[in-house]
Amino acid sequence: MKEVGVAQNHSYTHPHLANYSYQQIINELSRTNQVIPNAGAPAPTPL
Repeated sequence: MKEVGVAQNHSYTHPHLANYSYQQIINELSRTNQVIPNAGAPAPTPL
């Protein structure tokens, strides 16, 4: 894999988070936290 920098966390589906509940936001971030390392990249770091 080409080194391009550090992966930071963000939402998985890029929704308008102002319309989401706290739990829905946590679910978005958690999903991203799972798929990035599964794709072979380092785990994202919290913002």
